[in-house]
Amino acid sequence: MKSPALVAVLAVSLCCFAGCGGNARTTTTSPVPIPSPSTALGLGVAPGMSIVVIGESVSLTASKAVTWRIQEGAAAGSISTSSSTTAAFVPAGAGVFHIIATAADDNSTATALAIVAPTRLRAAGSLATARFGHTATLLPNGKILIVGGGYGPDLIDGFWTIGTAELYDPSTGTFTAAGSSIRNQHTATLLRDGTVLLVGGEDSYNTLNEFAQLYDPTTNTFITTGSLAYARENHTATLLSDGRVLIAGGFGFGGSGGFALASAEIYDPATRRFTAAGNMTSARTAHAATLLTDGTVLITGGWTSGGTAQSAEIYDPASNRFTQIASMTTQRARHSSTLLPDGKVLLAGGSDPASAEIFDSASRTFRATGAMVARRSYHTATSRPDGSVLLVGGIGSPGSLQFAELYQPATGTFVPAGVLVQGRFWHTATTLADGRIVIIGGADSFDNLHIDALKAAEVY
Repeated sequence: MKSPALVAVLAVSLCCFAGCGGNARTTTTSPVPIPSPSTALGLGVAPGMSIVVIGESVSLTASKAVTWRIQEGAAAGSISTSSSTTAAFVPAGAGVFHIIATAADDNSTATALAIVAPTRLRAAGSLATARFGHTATLLPNGKILIVGGGYGPDLIDGFWTIGTAELYDPSTGTFTAAGSSIRNQHTATLLRDGTVLLVGGEDSYNTLNEFAQLYDPTTNTFITTGSLAYARENHTATLLSDGRVLIAGGFGFGGSGGFALASAEIYDPATRRFTAAGNMTSARTAHAATLLTDGTVLITGGWTSGGTAQSAEIYDPASNRFTQIASMTTQRARHSSTLLPDGKVLLAGGSDPASAEIFDSASRTFRATGAMVARRSYHTATSRPDGSVLLVGGIGSPGSLQFAELYQPATGTFVPAGVLVQGRFWHTATTLADGRIVIIGGADSFDNLHIDALKAAEVY
């Protein structure tokens, strides 16, 4: 289907786009620019960008005789020259490096980019059905529930809803059928009793779903539970400290704010009903919501009737009210929002910025933190046991990204973390009990427009 939310992200994308293991040294830089294939004076270097791991080299070719140097210096690695136009870059550690070629005849320059990660991710089985925009929930029994999602040709002509669910068993790396639930762009929340609450999304072509379901892992079945006041997709669902679930905003056809909803609802597992939770201070969809350590919920960014939002607000379950707070440092939609061990929140990427920022829950203010390795949206951001945050995939410049980066709270920096088996966005990333992170499905794109749903899973 042609979702207005997707049309919006496409417009934004076209406007803005022209580790585990080891003790290897890491170098960071500002967000990576994509090198021009040639300069006005006719010098070109291929490949313009390479993504490799430590121990691999990058073979480079210039269009005429050149000398080579590494912008970051000899500590970044070495260059061996095989002819006046060819060379190989051998990195000394993980990082982002710029290899500059200078023409012998006119001193014109061209740059090749090398993103060097500590490791490659490994394959972890294959879905029965390719899908993106699905949900993945870690169950108490250690398996992962994958529900719904979509497939289709591109972000303009739209896509179609998948009605199946699957279970992933990390011990065997296999997927098995788990009944039927027809929805995509929905939310899935693990409740305290071990069941999974599925809310909203689309259940067919251009039809929003107002009915919620519960998945029971003991019977491997889905049952209907309650009905939303407003059918919605691209909303958020946050498990509150008391076990209830806050459903906020999203795209819908009711309420106020154009296609973005301001309304919020609370699901109570005790009664299995939804009740009104007032309105957010701003209608928004494709936003982010994070439960803070004091039990309140931080809501940031998204798309509104006026475009990409920079605003933020706090929901207080005690008063059942939303309060506007200071704005983020920049506009964001389809960004990630991750609670850090110290109670602060990392907000990263989005529909345009390659920047990241920190929300301080004590002062309720935002401040910039280190620059990301690359701009990305529709990515995942997952907390790791050591307090770092792993950012995987997403839509970049151009197309889906094939590498992950790691945010290190102690230094406030991002570093390359791993090379994916398959570039992807709109996937899921789920942390297992042993600390591994399983990346499932998603879509691949070479131009931010034409997309292929993926079956493949991989593990970090």
